[in-house]
Amino acid sequence: MLPDDLLTHIEARMREIGASQSTVAKVCELSQPHLSKVLNRKIKLAKKTAAKLESWLTAPTEAPAPPPSPTSLATIATKLEGLAPKRRMQFMQLLAAVDDLLNS
Repeated sequence: MLPDDLLTHIEARMREIGASQSTVAKVCELSQPHLSKVLNRKIKLAKKTAAKLESWLTAPTEAPAPPPSPTSLATIATKLEGLAPKRRMQFMQLLAAVDDLLNS
């Protein structure tokens, strides 16, 4: 695939699935600034980078996980309320750490 065609396909797929440059860069083991420069055609697309991007483009898209039901969330909240304050704080810290990992 020609470099410009590949980049056009990458951009279209990113829009289609709502992927950010950071997400694509992480999966392709690139830095986000480097990917930005490639996508904006500010630097030439290297063969190694093209191979990584093409691999991402052809990889199957995972279906998003269904959101938790209100019933399961209410059950979890009830269980957390029943815990001792120190234990509840530990769970909150764990959830904050998971959230940081998912958003980095």
